Amino acid sequence: MRMMKIVALMSAAAMFVAQPCLAAQDYRETGASERRSGVFVGLNVRIPMGQGNPESPSARMQLTTTHEDRNGAGAVVGADRPAGLELGLTRTGSTSLHIAGQDLRRTRERLALNGSTTTYLIIGGVVLAVIVLASVASALPTPGPREGAFD
Repeated sequence: MRMMKIVALMSAAAMFVAQPCLAAQDYRETGASERRSGVFVGLNVRIPMGQGNPESPSARMQLTTTHEDRNGAGAVVGADRPAGLELGLTRTGSTSLHIAGQDLRRTRERLALNGSTTTYLIIGGVVLAVIVLASVASALPTPGPREGAFD
């Protein structure tokens, strides 16, 4: 009796798995493409090649997203890994933080930020206010009847 219960539970579980698989459409014949996204966490090593190149070799820990485009047959058509967030060391041994490929220390110098907390709070508040206003503006209802309201 116990064996029959186990077999019944296993067959019920198989039915739950098989039903969505049978209902899924196969887009391989239509030539539809697919985009897969993921995360990359690892070591990013850059070694400049050629004479007269002003850059020096660097190795940084990197956290970023990855994107792969695949065709209907499942072959990779294109791949992208943006710069993201990178943490490394300079020649002097101090840490360097790069966001979207830009050195944070150089960006502070260009923006003439002297590092006071008040300045950072003001800039953060302005950015937060812009984000909140943009999200509220996009959430406001549009004039006119709702789609499907009079069907």
